[in-house]
Amino acid sequence: MADMVRNQSGKPASSGLNASPSKPLRPVFKYSVGGEAVDGQVVRYTIKELKDRGCWCKKALDRREYNLYLADRGRIKYSKLTLGAPRKIVTNFLRGTMKICDKNKLLDNLRAYCELNGKDYTKLMPATYTIRSRNPDPVSTPLASKTVVEAVPEKEAKTSAEKSGETSGETSGEPSAISEKKKNLDGKSGENSAKMSARKVGKSRESWLEIRKRQAKAKKKQLTDERAMYLKKFESEAKSGESANAWIAKSSGGFKGKDIKVSNSAKKLLSFIDGLKGKWVIQKYIENPMLVDGRKFDIRTWHLITAFSEKPKLDMYLYDEGVLRVSSKRYSNSNFEDDFIHITNNAIQQNHPEYGKNEKDNLLDFHDFDKILKNHFRDKEVSVKKNVLPQINNIVMETLR
Repeated sequence: MADMVRNQSGKPASSGLNASPSKPLRPVFKYSVGGEAVDGQVVRYTIKELKDRGCWCKKALDRREYNLYLADRGRIKYSKLTLGAPRKIVTNFLRGTMKICDKNKLLDNLRAYCELNGKDYTKLMPATYTIRSRNPDPVSTPLASKTVVEAVPEKEAKTSAEKSGETSGETSGEPSAISEKKKNLDGKSGENSAKMSARKVGKSRESWLEIRKRQAKAKKKQLTDERAMYLKKFESEAKSGESANAWIAKSSGGFKGKDIKVSNSAKKLLSFIDGLKGKWVIQKYIENPMLVDGRKFDIRTWHLITAFSEKPKLDMYLYDEGVLRVSSKRYSNSNFEDDFIHITNNAIQQNHPEYGKNEKDNLLDFHDFDKILKNHFRDKEVSVKKNVLPQINNIVMETLR
């Protein structure tokens, strides 16, 4: 995108227009925002950058008039996006993004990839299990009331069809559709009737197959619950006594620190999940993390993945600056109930009275991180660029594969 609107000197490109440097460049590119994407921090910064460049303007949500479409993850209908559009449209999410943004789908895909390639997924992340809440969720329960009526077992469907046939006229002496078809078979009206009947049968069979596919998919979703596997692993870890046996539970589509719990009690974690709804992951908690001034932190980096229809591969770019999000309270593996110790999300930490006391917004940049690494590994030459980023890149590439 940068090459499209700026020249090598970094100044806005003229794009073939006779615009003098003293006059503002007339907008030649158009963007549109869909859903609640405008509330996202990255989208807000993107829109600000587009406005500052002077050659972008916002257009109504009409795919035939814009070059860039910014939307919520999972809300982009790619098949309809370019339908009838005279130009290529760029979006902020790749097709299939939800396969790695949803925690359960990420786990499924990562396991499948590792199995196909003879790898152990626990080398990429700690032991993780899918847990389905036992609290009935009308939103995520497969087959809504209308569909449930249609999606009955095959034997029951045949029986109800026979009963329907009986009540529709065969037992009452009225001519059935089959007898009408036989009666008019030699005539033109009979041919039309036969064609109409064939079309109806075709539609009915197609509809039934769709219902069966939906049932199979729903059954598969319902069976995806690894609660027993988790409990077995939990008991095994407890018997070994090698750790505090802490685990972390996260909702599949959660964000901003919502619906996260750390505990060394399996009963508490499962009760927490069953008190809410939907799908979850439970993952072995890292109990001996590297600390910054005695506090836990995580690393946030940004990658740009580009895909073009004429290129069969993805291109990945790493932004070589990132941030460390640091907790407000000192780390302790004897108290797993305190979110201000264990959950580093800014949305959680900003509620602590000492938020921002040690560093602005509880954030450190990679320059600060290099100093920490140098102090921590005094006998070795360790740096973010040499030792940390290559590992992050490798994990991102393995995930995308």
